[in-house]
Amino acid sequence: MADMTVREMWNMQLQFSEMVCQKLHGKSMHELTDKERISEAKEYAFSLLVEIGETFGTLPWKRHRSDQPVVNREKMISELIDVQKYLLEVMQFLNLSVEEFCVAFEGKSVTVMARWEAEKARLV
Repeated sequence: MADMTVREMWNMQLQFSEMVCQKLHGKSMHELTDKERISEAKEYAFSLLVEIGETFGTLPWKRHRSDQPVVNREKMISELIDVQKYLLEVMQFLNLSVEEFCVAFEGKSVTVMARWEAEKARLV
């Protein structure tokens, strides 16, 4: 399982999201109206924000304190995975496909790298 592809992770989360959708709405995600999809995406986005806060709570963030706690790596990883899972659910409820995600991720990465190189060149 350590070598899961993006598609495998996406599908694993989609399967769970579908079960939750059936429980809450009595229908599949693809049967939801646009209004229902957006509402669900907002709910998951709120949960995502909570999980980001919980992730932040696992890190020593008070720069002025000399007695910073040791990072509990297992807890930090667990919270980061929660963040990723909620992010995937937001995208899935907004009807993104794994293909759209991968293409957009690659495109954005190329853009960010080009911007980085351009800014680096200006600083030289």
